[in-house]
Amino acid sequence: MRFTGVSPVLLSSDLERSIAFYEQELGFTGERYGDDFAIVSRDGQSIFLARTEAEIVPHWHVVEKMWNAYVRVDHVDAYYEEVQKRGSEIDYELYDAPHGMREFGVTDPDGHDVAFGQPILRWEPAGVRVRVLAGSETIADTVHASVLYEIGHEPVYYIPEADVRRDLLEPSDHHTHCPRKGDASYWSLPGIPNAIWYYPEPIAAAAFIAGHVAFYRQHVTVEVGG
Repeated sequence: MRFTGVSPVLLSSDLERSIAFYEQELGFTGERYGDDFAIVSRDGQSIFLARTEAEIVPHWHVVEKMWNAYVRVDHVDAYYEEVQKRGSEIDYELYDAPHGMREFGVTDPDGHDVAFGQPILRWEPAGVRVRVLAGSETIADTVHASVLYEIGHEPVYYIPEADVRRDLLEPSDHHTHCPRKGDASYWSLPGIPNAIWYYPEPIAAAAFIAGHVAFYRQHVTVEVGG
């Protein structure tokens, strides 16, 4: 047994108006069940709408900037563009939130704040052997690599430090800052300055990256699988 989804239930003073908003402004499909209930859906995700004649108090009236519903999407930038093209009024613009999501929000006809977001970073086991070579020299060889998926960037393989040949690493005084991950430090390889980066103390949203390194692929060969 496993859970398969969660649907927020939003109160509506006018179901027809609410359904029209979600269909026309957000691209959902609505289905009404009697006079007092409807479901709007898209890509297998649903929001329930219940009609009421009572006063509706959106969450942000009680807790500042709090949503009534949060919908995760796999390409939030593309959906943001779609919503804009539909002429929808954006409640708050697309941005990288401090809780690790890239998101934007809209307000429905009853004042409910509905946010749409995508994790900025996604960390997954590679599930295959990964080797890193500089010329013919093996720098790293592991079956414990992970892949970092970051919005706006190509996927990057990260290798546990324990699986990297430390005898080939040369210290570097180069440092950079990434607002999504933290302050990066670097190692050089013989004849290849700053070829490897790592985050000694990543920010909380990227804590999983600690203890791993990544390689600039223009300087090394990364073999995946085999």
